[in-house]
Amino acid sequence: MSSQIVNNAAAWLHARLVSVPAPLRAAVALIAGIRAADQWRWPTVIPAAVALVALLLSLPCRRRAPVTEQLLQLTSLLMLGGMLWSLHSFGSDGRRPASLLERNPQLQQSSLRLTGTVAGIPSTAVADAAPAPAAPAAAVAAPQVKIRTHFLLHAESAALTDHPESLSGLCRITVDGDVSQMLSWGDRVELTGRLELPPEPMNPGEFDYARYLRRSGISAVMFLRHPAAIRMLESAGTWSARGILNRFRCSTVQLLQQHLSPSGRAAAEALLLGNRGWMSSEVERQYTVSGTMHLLAISGLHVGILYVFIVRVFHLLLVPRSRGLVLAATVCLLYAFLTDLRPSVLRSSLFILLSVIGQLLCREMRLSTLIGLTVLILAIIDPAVAFDVGAWLSFLAVAALGWVSAGSDHDQSRSAPPDAVTMPQRLLLAATAAAQWTLRCSRQMLAVTMLSAPLVASQFHLVTLTGMVVNLVLIPLTTAVLIAGYIFVAVGSLIPPLATIVAWPFSGLLELLNLGVAYSASVRSGYLLIPDLPGLFLPVWYTLLLAAAATRPPLRRCLQLAMVGLLLVLFPAICSRPVISGMVCTVLSVGHGNAVVVEADDRVLLFDAGAMHRGKRTADLVAGFLWHRGHRMIDAIILSHPDADHYNAVPDLLEKMPVGQVLASHQFFASDSPEIQRLLTALQKQQIPATILQHGDSLRLAELHVDFLQGQLDSAELADNESSLAAVLRCRGQSILLPGDLEGSGLQQLLSRLPACSLLVSPHHGSPAANPPELARQVRPAHVIVSERDERHQARLRKSYPDSQLLFTGRAGAVESRIDARGRLIVSSFR
Repeated sequence: MSSQIVNNAAAWLHARLVSVPAPLRAAVALIAGIRAADQWRWPTVIPAAVALVALLLSLPCRRRAPVTEQLLQLTSLLMLGGMLWSLHSFGSDGRRPASLLERNPQLQQSSLRLTGTVAGIPSTAVADAAPAPAAPAAAVAAPQVKIRTHFLLHAESAALTDHPESLSGLCRITVDGDVSQMLSWGDRVELTGRLELPPEPMNPGEFDYARYLRRSGISAVMFLRHPAAIRMLESAGTWSARGILNRFRCSTVQLLQQHLSPSGRAAAEALLLGNRGWMSSEVERQYTVSGTMHLLAISGLHVGILYVFIVRVFHLLLVPRSRGLVLAATVCLLYAFLTDLRPSVLRSSLFILLSVIGQLLCREMRLSTLIGLTVLILAIIDPAVAFDVGAWLSFLAVAALGWVSAGSDHDQSRSAPPDAVTMPQRLLLAATAAAQWTLRCSRQMLAVTMLSAPLVASQFHLVTLTGMVVNLVLIPLTTAVLIAGYIFVAVGSLIPPLATIVAWPFSGLLELLNLGVAYSASVRSGYLLIPDLPGLFLPVWYTLLLAAAATRPPLRRCLQLAMVGLLLVLFPAICSRPVISGMVCTVLSVGHGNAVVVEADDRVLLFDAGAMHRGKRTADLVAGFLWHRGHRMIDAIILSHPDADHYNAVPDLLEKMPVGQVLASHQFFASDSPEIQRLLTALQKQQIPATILQHGDSLRLAELHVDFLQGQLDSAELADNESSLAAVLRCRGQSILLPGDLEGSGLQQLLSRLPACSLLVSPHHGSPAANPPELARQVRPAHVIVSERDERHQARLRKSYPDSQLLFTGRAGAVESRIDARGRLIVSSFR
């Protein structure tokens, strides 16, 4: 009986495995091996040996035990994926630029000469230079626009003295200035600057940029303050393929700059070349929250439109079908190189190339086979594709469209409708065709949303409710925009005098697209920002999805019900607010700035939110931390004083999550700073209450009691820092002091009123003038946290606080202070 059950189970498993095309099975195993090797670092020899043993063991099982044979083959492919990732990540590990910096940390503190070859087409982006603290109002209102150039360099050697050290690896280079005309893909150059390791995350929920670069094969970064730091050693050559592609891209950018408005140029460069560096943060936000960012991100949609457009043009020109298919596929491959071989573009180009090869060989390939072959080729070329969200969203979209097409194949066999004779009959047929088209597109959008929404929600904390509806209109409009753009680039490159004429429809369609996106984004109820999803949600969701696709209807329905049940369990967890017992106070690591998150009961208070020249970045850090902790909104933002490094993250933060109210001193609301006035306008636009705080005010949240202190001299006699609001947090017998930038006369006036506290956030980022010994004697803190990256005042602060634990957020990362049920203060750091 037991043997019969085993045989039946083996037969069922064999049938399920056989039902999945071999390329797709192999691709899944290879990707699983790559991700496993990233999770657990394997020496290259181990997966290689296991793969070889599994392959040899599978040979005698071909006829006797087909299930065992297939499982051994999948194991071999899984180990092969691990070997590929080990070679990608750790091959020639000792010669990577990161290895040099890890062996010699002092090299990060001095400039060196880095020699290598430009490994891609340089791209430019706009960086808004933040005004200096003492800048005039006009400079703040119209900040200076700076251009930066980004490119990859395949490093060959690095020299601090006359003895260069051999290297082999990619570095990401950022140049302060536009060098896209002087540099070309394939040029050999020498750079003089500071080579550094990518920064590691310093806060919970922060995007791991260093890990992202390592997965992409980039082990170090370099910033050059002037184009003069680049010395050309050897040009790539006028007629080299890389040089031709580089020049064509530069000429395309010049065409866009000459014939389009600044906003149109930014959107056009994003649509045609994949460079969003010229887009304003507001326009980019509109595309994100409206669920139409895929229209800007170069993806399979763009390549597919290009391919179909070229095939139709060749058809009209009576070009033979086979020749037209080959030429169209070749153009798509060149387009992939022109857009820096983005994984989603490369995916679509390979997909088209494989499809064309199948048509030329008169071999029809199933969609799942095409997807499997494309994933295999991409994973072998670049194993990092296993972690590229854009590529997987592209695969999911193709799979969803294929799923809908497969379910509507029976519609093709229906008899043709009778010829319409009268005008009402023609109108009825046209309306019926339009309704059928709308229904088909709606099914496609629904399928794409179902497959991609969990991944989008996990990566971007966003669920778009209007995206499916808006895309029904905007995708056809985007098709027209892209076709007009391709015609504009072709005509402008071949016949420059006609570029102005063909630019008109292209520019008009771009403006229409931006208006549609802006209108969709203005519907505030059209999107929902959510906190982090549970770590196991995505693996469980897509495992159930794959299993449902590979099984028959009875079991498939059970799996679909399991997916619905998973969503029903997850939805209340996302919507509910986490409840904190006692209080948790977290000082985030934002550089030279301040951002303190206080959680009490189910409420969130944010004391200050800003950093010097890093407002948008600080908003990302605060939002990421709150999403990581399960919060969807901020109940109140308390701003201590009108210094930019304490409030410049608030405007961007307002766009990322709901805010209940903003509280600040009279001096803050009375400030004539254009930045503060824009912030107040944003508060009024979003109908967020603004409240004035003054000395003696207090807040109470469950067990948390907050008292506010402020110098009482006339505001004209106190500078911004001297009039800073100080907050005293009391909970379960413990006290925490948040003084902002309090110093000078304001500090002296409040000194005698400051209570003894267990924890003090050092005033004015550890400035010696704001941290006199008298403050230490009055407060007597057990812990002092300095919200600053620079530790140059560490020695003087240790003299001021000899009995306190001193923590710099620039080294320790975010510092969390938790008051437990017994009233004990537990302090821990992220690093």
